[in-house]
Amino acid sequence: MPEREKPIRGLPAIHDARELREARKGIPTASGAFWVWSLIGVAVISIFYWRHTVGQNDRTRARILAKQRPLAEEAGPRFAELRDKVERFAQLLAKPGPLEEYVDPAASIGERGDPVIFKRPGLYLRVAQPNALTNEKLRAAARESARDAFTACLLHTPHVTARDGAACHKSKECQKGQVCNEIGVCATPTSPYNLRLAYKGMFPLDDSWVRDVQTANEELRLRLRETEIDSLIANDWPVAMTALRDAEYLLMLVDEVPQGFKPKEGDSLEEALSTEVHPVRVGLMELKTSRTLFKLRREIDVHIPVVPGADIDAQRRQILNCALASDVRDSLTVAK
Repeated sequence: MPEREKPIRGLPAIHDARELREARKGIPTASGAFWVWSLIGVAVISIFYWRHTVGQNDRTRARILAKQRPLAEEAGPRFAELRDKVERFAQLLAKPGPLEEYVDPAASIGERGDPVIFKRPGLYLRVAQPNALTNEKLRAAARESARDAFTACLLHTPHVTARDGAACHKSKECQKGQVCNEIGVCATPTSPYNLRLAYKGMFPLDDSWVRDVQTANEELRLRLRETEIDSLIANDWPVAMTALRDAEYLLMLVDEVPQGFKPKEGDSLEEALSTEVHPVRVGLMELKTSRTLFKLRREIDVHIPVVPGADIDAQRRQILNCALASDVRDSLTVAK
């Protein structure tokens, strides 16, 4: 006969809990000592890993700063002097209110042609007025600045386009003596050198860069800084030193921002203004003496024909920049 099931005594829930306890009697359970020693083990491993990571980060940090020190010794004082002159001149041009125009005879275009200084190596920077009023904003804008057609049309120098070199993302992808410029093309820099070369190439000399290395606790962040300085030493530093050593003048454009103007999403203020009609302040400074050779304010509005299939924004930039350069040349030309 089949075995009869034992009757359930009391509430079913209590009966089920009793059977579960009976079933667990044969299963060993961890003692309190086991959990204590487990926690101690985890703590020891965590401390060991932390000490190892800290030690590794300290070694990486020391290695990065050892690479930075010779750069600071070689160019630190010279770059600091240039940066101070650039920032003072930018604030002079960008100061709110009317600009008092001035042309030094040494910058005049006369019967003998362009002034001598135009034929010498120099630096070029174009920045929006709000970004020229503080040193921090100016430095950030300078590291991303672009050399446009204005210099080619004013000084009659070559202008590099996207078709003139191999596409790139970083200077290490380019041949020796070339840099990956602001339009993503490998090119040999020519005068006037984009000030971006100096500000970007000398970035490890900036206090903010050194402070970031000194305080970084993340291994990945330190690795990125080391990769950055290694690439800079191999590619950007020699070009930046050439610009820093040879430049005799600074040509600067400060774009005024029309009231209510807002850049498109994703565009910098400088990029957005480059295709718009607006007032521009143009200045030239002799670097050795900090002498202002000219400062002018111009607003150019010209007819821009529509060419089918052309990049409209690029076309507007080219025409507006060359029209501005032509107007500046006219202002510098001495009547014969």
